[in-house]
Amino acid sequence: MSMKRTTRTAAVFTLSLFCLCSGVGATVVTIQIPGGSYVTPFAMNNNGEVTGNYVQNFEIHGFVWKPDGTLETFDVPGDISSSTISATGVVTGYYYYSRYGALGFVRAADGTITTLRVPHGPVTEVFGGNSQGWSVGGFSKNMHTPYQAFLRSPSGKTTEFSVPGAAGGAYAKAVNSSRVVAGEAAVLLGHLPQGFVRAADGTTTMFGDPDVYMVVSGMNDAGTIVGSLQTHPDRGFFRTSDGTLTVFDAPNAKSTDVGSINNSGTIVGAFTDANDVSHGFIRAASGTFTTFDVPGAISTEIAAINNKGVIAGTFQDKNGVTFGFTGKP
Repeated sequence: MSMKRTTRTAAVFTLSLFCLCSGVGATVVTIQIPGGSYVTPFAMNNNGEVTGNYVQNFEIHGFVWKPDGTLETFDVPGDISSSTISATGVVTGYYYYSRYGALGFVRAADGTITTLRVPHGPVTEVFGGNSQGWSVGGFSKNMHTPYQAFLRSPSGKTTEFSVPGAAGGAYAKAVNSSRVVAGEAAVLLGHLPQGFVRAADGTTTMFGDPDVYMVVSGMNDAGTIVGSLQTHPDRGFFRTSDGTLTVFDAPNAKSTDVGSINNSGTIVGAFTDANDVSHGFIRAASGTFTTFDVPGAISTEIAAINNKGVIAGTFQDKNGVTFGFTGKP
């Protein structure tokens, strides 16, 4: 099932530069979309290209922002809920076309969009991808049956797989350059999801406490998986390829949520302080934390970091308007 939908707009905008709190002389670029609101980056590649969504006329649209300032917006036949971007600028993600239906999509660098549906899954959601264009997600026959995970090649070949011991279903959330897959799986339908990791040969291991809701948000090429534990308040975690699981909190945090990790082992995300104000954080592989706030913003959250140390996320200005941003601290 496919369609060709061309880029809706493509323009170069003059964007604002701000000094970052975390480094002298560092700058952050604000991603603004004329007529749009709630600009939310999801992912970024090593070229610094950012993809995400925004709201306009009560509908959710997609965008790709490039370091030269070019901003391309695009539409699918529904509300775009998530997306990721490869090294070549190919965007994969999913959208809701009805209250109960979701489909994946692939947007080529030339703007051509193809609807992605796993053969046995009318409901298909794409959650993550790697730099080579492989993507992962979950599918279901309908909204009432457990999800199964899938791995999709750049050519479109889909491998469906289940997680042994996870009768409650599974979502694949991240894939690295070695095609190791990580995600979430539930032992029984209705049970809290744990994490899982699937090696390239198909060997699959579940991890985490079955009594704690685990959300996987990323993985690097070394196989270190990151995410959050919804323990009220939330806490961050990372799991190295040898199986060691480390739980952490940002300093002085009331709640900690993890966005992603790069190949240097740097983890980014957001935390809330005692006043419920959100701040970005950068955790070096050594364990050192740096708090990150866009100057003048009332809240800041980091969603992604690439292998060059460039970050992307969202902030709210004093009027409560949400913008995207990217920059190198």
